[in-house]
Amino acid sequence: MKTFLSIALAIILLASVQSCSDNGLAGSWLGAPTRINIGGTADTQVTPKLTFVPNEENDTEGDVTIASEIAVLDVLPSNDSLVAPYEISLYGTSEIKGTYRMVDDDEIIISLDNSTLNVNISSKDIRFNESQFTQRLIPDEIQDQAPQIARRYASRIQHTLGIEILQYSRLDDVKIDKDLLMCEINDRDVTFRSLTPRK
Repeated sequence: MKTFLSIALAIILLASVQSCSDNGLAGSWLGAPTRINIGGTADTQVTPKLTFVPNEENDTEGDVTIASEIAVLDVLPSNDSLVAPYEISLYGTSEIKGTYRMVDDDEIIISLDNSTLNVNISSKDIRFNESQFTQRLIPDEIQDQAPQIARRYASRIQHTLGIEILQYSRLDDVKIDKDLLMCEINDRDVTFRSLTPRK
């Protein structure tokens, strides 16, 4: 009797955890925020979202999009226009497209097209905070430079992401458990949460 119950329990547990080839991969998966180094004093966090769209003829391969929310906190150093450093907050998005294929049921190979990588930092989403030391507000002439500042940070982030994004070229030991996708990326355990309604 105990043996029968043990076998039944094992079957239930196996059924609750899907391999990536069970067609549970389709849809969008949200990762945890991670820091990237874009140089200088900037504290930059990127929150990735992976979206898999299987081919109709073969659901073990298809198109993939990696979109990210980006948040940057930095300090503008003092110069001729600034008598003291000011904090700056920036927000934006990035996107890159490619294809994927499943290998051995628990491995995903992703081929990204670096020419599709796009980083957008909107000047409207830049926030200038008061000086850390003098508590004075940011001068108007610096606020007028928001478009140039946005382009400069977008360029720095795009350069770094072009390298960092390569870590998604291979997802190992992929398992899907209800709303969670668990895998290894560069020998690190990583978990994504489903954004697609699941049965």
